[in-house]
Amino acid sequence: MITPAQIKRLLHPDRPRRTRTLLRLFGLPGLALAVTAVTVPAAAAQGRPTGDRPTGVAEVRFEKTAWLQADGTLTVAARLECDPGWVSSDLTYSVGQVQAGAEGYILTSVPCDHRSHLVQFGVRPVAGAFQRGKATVRAQFLVFNTAMGDPSAGFYDGTVFIRLARV
Repeated sequence: MITPAQIKRLLHPDRPRRTRTLLRLFGLPGLALAVTAVTVPAAAAQGRPTGDRPTGVAEVRFEKTAWLQADGTLTVAARLECDPGWVSSDLTYSVGQVQAGAEGYILTSVPCDHRSHLVQFGVRPVAGAFQRGKATVRAQFLVFNTAMGDPSAGFYDGTVFIRLARV
């Protein structure tokens, strides 16, 4: 909590006029909100828990190879795993190369049983055309608690190698 003495120092005439004006306009509640808005996303970006949301109940890993089909789509495979007491919802993904990109989601129906389940799906580029080589993949595997309905997720940030599919 900010004390009256701290408020007095913040609004002191020796402070730059702009700082005093901003504090008067937005008030200290606005200052507190701004500090919170900066610190909470920073904690999330560092992989730290940002509340009571459980972590480690879902996992997603992509196979190392994605196959480029004749029509320009990719066949991608991911392994999904979640703990009992949870139900799988969807897998949101993005695949990118310098010259091409794609994003989307698929609804998943894998059982949450501590086992890894292979899911294959097609990815159509929304910009450019995929080429052989390295691609960046980012994904979120969303699950919900069966008792409370609380969400949690597993995340993936890695690369796959695109190879031409055999005809």
